[in-house]
Amino acid sequence: MNEKLMNEIRYYNKKSPYKIKYRKRKNDYALYLDLQRKDIRSTINLNLYVTGKISYLNTDLDTLKKAVKDREVKNEEFELGKTSPSLLRKKLQESDVIKYILNIAGEQTVLSTRKNWLSLNKHLNQFSIHKTLKFKHIDRNFCKSFASYLISKLSPNTANVYFGKFKQMLYLAVDDKIYEINPAVSGSRITISKKKTVREFLTLEEIKQVYDTNFHLRQLKNAFVFSCFTGLRFVDTKQIRFEDIVDSTLIFTQSKTGEPVRIKLHSIAQEIVALQKAILNRRTGLIFEIPNYEYSRIKMHQLIEKAGINKHITFHCGRHTFATLCLTYDIDIFTVSKLLGHTDVKNTQIYATLIDKKKDQAIDKLPSF
Repeated sequence: MNEKLMNEIRYYNKKSPYKIKYRKRKNDYALYLDLQRKDIRSTINLNLYVTGKISYLNTDLDTLKKAVKDREVKNEEFELGKTSPSLLRKKLQESDVIKYILNIAGEQTVLSTRKNWLSLNKHLNQFSIHKTLKFKHIDRNFCKSFASYLISKLSPNTANVYFGKFKQMLYLAVDDKIYEINPAVSGSRITISKKKTVREFLTLEEIKQVYDTNFHLRQLKNAFVFSCFTGLRFVDTKQIRFEDIVDSTLIFTQSKTGEPVRIKLHSIAQEIVALQKAILNRRTGLIFEIPNYEYSRIKMHQLIEKAGINKHITFHCGRHTFATLCLTYDIDIFTVSKLLGHTDVKNTQIYATLIDKKKDQAIDKLPSF
């Protein structure tokens, strides 16, 4: 190894519990951390490598800086470990809660889960009176007040999801020695109850009623009927492009989960794509040019009312409709789950319950003696 790099390593090792050391390999050097105290000996592999050649000095120095950064984390852990548990907790409770949650969010691979953590962060920021929310600020009263805040701002089910993430964060903080007991569950458990929701859907006859309705936002109507035959969410319907269709098959990645989905297009869905080509003349590449969700929600209400359907139908009900249609016409639940892009078949089983209710209603219509 060249002398300049060795001198840099010696410099960085001054007054540090963990020393940066190197081990010769065939073509380079592996960097590792070494701690030696009276009763402690620890070696940590950094998975960082330097060439040791003077011609690559700048590159090696950049790698060394990464090693120093990793070493500082270990030094901090070592110093904290020398304090008593109560003093350690007190020090850790000075940590920034928002940054802690952002780190959790950054580790999530499922897009919808990451969005939930980020939404929790947003609401904590809005709720907290502190410029920097620290763990020491979160006690049982804080948890109760935050639960009340979520209930006042959100639907019961959304509030339930975000408060669940909040409690999960506190459990992680217990694992990280920040708390001895989760403040949201000490004493009587603080919870936000979910509300059972009714999932409305359309019958095949009602879809035809919508399709045949003369409506001024023709693209929104087409997009909704397309969703009824594909199960696409609003955000995906708004983003799909003509180029995503290959041999009458739609291939795209779900915005919510990041899961790839492949759907063979029903003849009605293909007909709608052809109509959209005529309307748009491929000017943007998008299959549908529709308004934002809030405006579309208002216009969907007008469309359903004009179609003469007495149900509370939102754009998302197109997804419910697709699922119930598939199950009604004997497509098995595992296939339906794949078509919807669900990562767990349990999420699809709710639609099977809807079909069971429909079967029950059919029995009730049978005449008696």
